[in-house]
Amino acid sequence: MRNLSIILLLLPLAAFAQKERSDVRTGNKLYDKGKYPEAEVEYKRALEKNINSYEANFNLAGALYKQGRYEDAISILQKTAQDGSDLENQSKALYNLGNNLLKLRKLDESIESYKSALRINPTDVQAKFNLAYAQKLKQEDENKDKNQDQNQDQNQDQNNQDQNQDQNQNQDKQDDKQDKKDDKQNQQQPPPQKSEAERMLKAIQAAEDNTKKKVDEQKVQVVGKQQGKQW
Repeated sequence: MRNLSIILLLLPLAAFAQKERSDVRTGNKLYDKGKYPEAEVEYKRALEKNINSYEANFNLAGALYKQGRYEDAISILQKTAQDGSDLENQSKALYNLGNNLLKLRKLDESIESYKSALRINPTDVQAKFNLAYAQKLKQEDENKDKNQDQNQDQNQDQNNQDQNQDQNQNQDKQDDKQDKKDDKQNQQQPPPQKSEAERMLKAIQAAEDNTKKKVDEQKVQVVGKQQGKQW
């Protein structure tokens, strides 16, 4: 009688598991037809019956991925990947986790996820390919950042040169302005009157004549002394 009770208790659990798998299969059919929101509903129904179902969680994450809901898929796969009871399933969950992270351009996390998958299954060719692709994108981003830094430095140098050039040009303009101002002032000074110029020339000529006369007188005196008697 006791054994019969145990059998009766197990029967509903088995039926419950069958219903879970039925929901997963229905979800898979919808998924294959590209009806991802409908497949999502079926997978969630399966999880209501068994929240720890690997297949329901894994396929639900796949349906979310197809809808572009990468953050939601990552949340599910991170929990699924922590189950180490089945290494093959864990490797698949880590691989898909890497794909979702890659879509969000979280390259460092994506690379680590692919590496973790390959530690469990080193022969996973697709994981190797996606790992190399993620590393390539990271290198491109680093090169782009480096080029941007160089361009910023070059732009700064160019700005400094332009600033210096502008300062020099402004100084040249100021110098030209001062030169023009000086020329204008010189031009504004009136030329001496003609009568004043003639007076100055006459004064200079008289001074020269007076000087010449004195010199001639001195010459006469000297010559006379030389022609006189010797005492």
